[in-house]
Amino acid sequence: MTVSLDTMLAGEVAAVTPGDLSALDGDGALDELWDRLPTDAAARALFSRYLMEIHGRDWVSRVVDWVDAREPDEELLVEYLADLGWAGRACGHSATPQIDKLHLAGEEKKVVKFTYAYLALQAARFDFDYRLINRILGILDDDPAIEYANFGRGFAMFAALAEGGDVAVEDIDALSKAGANVKLQHLVLHGLWLYPEDGYGEQIVQIGTRLIRLNPNDSNAWMRRAEGHRRLGEYGDAVEALDTAISLLDANSREIHADYVRQRMMITYERGIIANIDEKVTAVEESLSEHGDVQVDKLRGIVEEHTVTLKRQFQDMMFRIMEVIALFVALIGVLAATIGTSLADDLELWERLVILSSASIFLIFFFWMIHVLARPRDSEAKEVEL
Repeated sequence: MTVSLDTMLAGEVAAVTPGDLSALDGDGALDELWDRLPTDAAARALFSRYLMEIHGRDWVSRVVDWVDAREPDEELLVEYLADLGWAGRACGHSATPQIDKLHLAGEEKKVVKFTYAYLALQAARFDFDYRLINRILGILDDDPAIEYANFGRGFAMFAALAEGGDVAVEDIDALSKAGANVKLQHLVLHGLWLYPEDGYGEQIVQIGTRLIRLNPNDSNAWMRRAEGHRRLGEYGDAVEALDTAISLLDANSREIHADYVRQRMMITYERGIIANIDEKVTAVEESLSEHGDVQVDKLRGIVEEHTVTLKRQFQDMMFRIMEVIALFVALIGVLAATIGTSLADDLELWERLVILSSASIFLIFFFWMIHVLARPRDSEAKEVEL
C-alpha cells in the first residue's frame, strides 16, 4: 500500500484516492479494516467507499465475505447494512440484482442468511416495492434468520401499509414501542408515511417524536413527522417540522433538499385549499343564517298551497263519486216505482200518475240533498265569493 490504513483513517475519508482504495485488496489491509469496523465509524465509512467505488457491481458478495469471516453481531449488521444498502442505491448499485433466490433459500450460516435477506429487503424498501418485499418474505418462509428484533414482522407490516392495508394500531404500537430497535422504528415509520390514505397521523407523530428525542438531528424523522401533522390537519406544525428537516440536511444533499421543498409546497398548498373551503363554508352558513327563515317560510307556503290543492282535488273527486252513487240510487227508485205501479191492477191512471210523480219528487229531493250536504266546503266558499 502506498498509504497506510492508519493514515487513511486519520484524515478525511472523502479525501482518500481511488488508488489507495484499490490498495485495500492486498497486503492484509482489508483484514485489518474489518477488525476496526465494529468500533470505528471512520473505518465503516472507508469500507463503504471501498465497496461502492471499487466493487460496486458485486459489493454485496464483499460484504458477505466480511460477515462470513468475522460474524459481527446482528445489532451492528442492522445499523451498518442499512447504510450500505442506501449507499449502494445512491451510487446506482442496488443490492437487488446482486441477490438471487438461491442466496435467500440456500443453506447458509444464520448471520450470512440474515445479511442476504436484510440487504434484499432494505433494497426493496428503498424502492417502495412492497410486492418484492412480499415475494422475499415468501421465499424466506418465516426463516428464523430474519426474525432478529422482529424485522420479519417489521417488513411485513411495511409492505401491508405501503399497499394500503389496514394494520391494527395495537400491532403498530407493539412493534415500534419505546426501546425497540431504532432501525425497526424507522421501518414502521416509513411504512406509515407511505400509507396512501390519510390515516395513522397520530402514530406517525408519536414515532417521529420518539426518534427525534433519540437523535434531534434526524432529518428523516422530522420530515416524516411533518406528514403526520398534515394528516391531522396541523399544518403549522407540519411546516415547522419540514423547515427543521431542511435545515438539518447536508449541503450536498441537493436531491433530498428538493424532495423536502416539494413536500413543504404541497402542505402549504393544501393548507390554502382547506382555508379557502372553510371560508366558503362559513359564508354559506352565514347566508343561511341571514336568509334561512325567509326561505323556510317560502317553502312552507309552497307546501301548504300544494296541500290545500291536493285536499280540494280529493274532496271534489269524492263528491263526484257520491253524486254518481246518488243518481244511480234515484234511477233505481224511479224504476222500482214504475214497475210497482204497472203491476198494480186495481189503480186508476190518475192514481198511477200521482204515485210516480210523488216518487220522482222524493227521489229528486234525495239527489239534491246529497249534492248539497256532500259538496266540499272549499267549493261552496269559492262559489259564495264568486
